[in-house]
Amino acid sequence: MSDTPRTRKIARIQNGIVIDHIRKGRALTIARLLKLGELSQSWDDQVSIGINHSSKIGIKDYIKIENFELSRIQLSCVALVSPGATINIIRDTKVVEKLSAEVPDEIGDFVTCPDPYCITNHEKIPCRFHVVAREPLTLGCHYCELEFYDKLIVFKL
Repeated sequence: MSDTPRTRKIARIQNGIVIDHIRKGRALTIARLLKLGELSQSWDDQVSIGINHSSKIGIKDYIKIENFELSRIQLSCVALVSPGATINIIRDTKVVEKLSAEVPDEIGDFVTCPDPYCITNHEKIPCRFHVVAREPLTLGCHYCELEFYDKLIVFKL
């Protein structure tokens, strides 16, 4: 094996988004949440996913999606999976805006409560959560007050 660093060339996109600085190993989770597999079957636009790329800050993942914009809910999902990820909005191959995926204080009806006895799992009541802690990310249910984190955070999308 060579000690020289490998270089990778990734094609530029004309318009769309680049989700960069995704925490190592989390790009595929974000791709599933954004339903990129469903889009790519009926779509001619480019989607690139990079996993375990080295950068100045260490190992990271990234996702490039041509002709795509994130909704507010999708941005919140990215933030829950990889807080601090950067979303670059691309127009005519140039970055026109940079957003940081920051975890909001309140989480809406796109996460499910893991408590099987919670009222949200038995009646048509929208789920509501507040952020108890950011590291590790811990959510608290508004109704049953259960606090949960990590693998118990399940998305409805």
